[in-house]
Amino acid sequence: MLRLIQPRVVQELRPAPTRGRVRKLTPVLAAVAALVLLAAPAFAATTVHTRLTFVEGFAQQAGCTAVSGFCGTGQVAPFGQATETIEFGAGCAGACDLRTIELAGGSLVLAEIAGSGSEKPNPSGYGQFSAALTDVVVGGTDLFAGATGTLTGTVQGAGRSTIITLSGSITLAG
Repeated sequence: MLRLIQPRVVQELRPAPTRGRVRKLTPVLAAVAALVLLAAPAFAATTVHTRLTFVEGFAQQAGCTAVSGFCGTGQVAPFGQATETIEFGAGCAGACDLRTIELAGGSLVLAEIAGSGSEKPNPSGYGQFSAALTDVVVGGTDLFAGATGTLTGTVQGAGRSTIITLSGSITLAG
């Protein structure tokens, strides 16, 4: 006996309306976008190893605005040529010095604490001396706005000039 099998009717598969899928995905896409924006700030902080070298003269240089300190010129690697002033006792409510460095990318303000040092007297009144320095970034403008960091080094003097060398890391806010 032969049985005939009737073919089944296959329903045509139609995609769900696009509108419904978009409505279902919108909250998911919004949540993913929010997580990406919160996880990655627009500008990340960047830490830069820095080395500063300045020469300051005891005689007041032309154009120097320091009232109770000195002015100098030098190099701040990797930021370039710079001028600086140091005002003695102008930071930390009078307990430390304030060094302001002017660069093409903005200014950098450091609170400076001089450690113990040594001095060799000289009959002319200008002996040789050296002292350890610790500088902390306390302000800045433009590229250096919101910067933080600590630098250490020395001040060395002989005759009528001093050489300041500092190195450490500065973190730029971004």
